[in-house]
Amino acid sequence: MFDSAIFEENPFEDDTPQAMYRKIKWGNEPTKLHKIDAPEPLVCLGEVAQLIDAQKKVKKYREGSGPFLAIGAHSNYVYFVPQKRGKPIKKVPKWGYTEVCRIRQTDYLSDKGGEDAYYFHKHERPYPMLWIHEPTGCMVLAPASYKGRRSYAVAVEGIVG
Repeated sequence: MFDSAIFEENPFEDDTPQAMYRKIKWGNEPTKLHKIDAPEPLVCLGEVAQLIDAQKKVKKYREGSGPFLAIGAHSNYVYFVPQKRGKPIKKVPKWGYTEVCRIRQTDYLSDKGGEDAYYFHKHERPYPMLWIHEPTGCMVLAPASYKGRRSYAVAVEGIVG
């Protein structure tokens, strides 16, 4: 069972991005830092493998070409940051996003605790909303509100809720 406070506040709010990385990657040390102009520091959790929307439509990504799944250090939101030749794009816009759809499931590849694995998270209802910045392809997964709390959060265990 998860501490319900993670749905009300950011469980990493007192951590540096490097400390947050170590926690969400189960002890792994960061090996690369990328300078990105973003609304907040972003911490990479892995690479998106597929997204399934509320109507069960699937968007699959080939390994090595999916967007980076990153966590906003301040907001605790999930960002999908496009990559070019294995590196994230240099700018994640703050404004200009449009609604896409509700997301039922997020699948990603990650190396947590030194082991590569395929992770999936089935979001609970109400499903979070995916927003896209069309010119860059950047996306943000905004949690829905459920009983005054966020519908999902990212914790040491990964995406929960």
